Amino acid sequence: MKTSEPLAQRAAPAACKVGYPTVSARFEWLLTTAVLWLLFGVFLDGWAHNNVPDLIETFFTPWHAVLYSGFAATVVVLVIGYIGNLKAGYHWQRGLPKPYLWSIVGVLIFSLAGNMDLIWHELFGFEEDVEALLSPSHLSLAAGGILITSTILRSKWQDIAVREYASWRTFTPLFLSFFSVLAILTFFGQFANVFTHPNLFTDLPSADDSFFYDVTLISAVLLPTALVTGFTLAFLRRWAVPFGTITAILFGNTLLMLVLNWDQSRPYSLILLAPLAAGLLGDIVLRQWQIRGTSLVWWRAFSFLLPFILFALMFAVLITGFGIWWRIHMWLGVTFLAGLVGLGQSILILSPFPTAVAPWYANLLEESSHD
Repeated sequence: MKTSEPLAQRAAPAACKVGYPTVSARFEWLLTTAVLWLLFGVFLDGWAHNNVPDLIETFFTPWHAVLYSGFAATVVVLVIGYIGNLKAGYHWQRGLPKPYLWSIVGVLIFSLAGNMDLIWHELFGFEEDVEALLSPSHLSLAAGGILITSTILRSKWQDIAVREYASWRTFTPLFLSFFSVLAILTFFGQFANVFTHPNLFTDLPSADDSFFYDVTLISAVLLPTALVTGFTLAFLRRWAVPFGTITAILFGNTLLMLVLNWDQSRPYSLILLAPLAAGLLGDIVLRQWQIRGTSLVWWRAFSFLLPFILFALMFAVLITGFGIWWRIHMWLGVTFLAGLVGLGQSILILSPFPTAVAPWYANLLEESSHD
């Protein structure tokens, strides 16, 4: 008679794999595609709020359909990866790589915020103009969206072995994750972005006192400069990147911001010549530095000149093609200030000093390394 295994032995679960799973290049591309779908929905909805506000009288709009279907696509990709790793033997609490677990938090926040957005509209009506950028439900959607779109960026950031990308084939998923985060942040700062409102430079203010117009336009140059330059320098500090990266950042972000408030009556698209030229110049310089090496002094100059050239060219296009009501004192001065903002960012991000930290922060880093 054949003896069977003891019941306790047969009931014992198989041991789970140790650690966290990794992801394949195919999975990264699937997630990248879903993230781009979500990002397209964000900007399509923003375009609708700016250009067809009279048609936004219900939560169930075509642009919301694109936005939330993009969110659903990201959820499907993450769930497929999670289930696949469970089948491979990983514990349910470690069904995704560690940096990807924050994406689950982002999914939960986005889901709750989407329902909150529906209730918010029922209680308080639909937002108009800047209200749509400051609505608590929309800001919550932004928080969840950033946690989702930054998934690959967080994952690569923790991988200390990967520091150089020679081609766009392997670099694209990382770049698009970075670019999506930057795009969402500039999207919610579009109320102070010169590339979304170039008409404010070309349309003479009706009031005699232009103080508030001046302050608004100065902010519209300096705030996006700080955001884009800071993110770009942090990105370049972390990795050696392929040629065209700076052009893609400047041109892509400018295009998205310009589309948000597209004016068919005037060809403001000529402004795109500014980020294209400034980006190409930056890429040429960066390529030479990555090959030959350079000193920190040159990086300081680069950080100043990149925003300076960008806005100098932008004003050249506006002055030549449309005419602006600012005099040279203002437009050249604010261009110089943009350069100083870039220089300040480089001092903070590309610091030559030893990385000594306060005791509380050292303890925090020590605890985080054991998580």
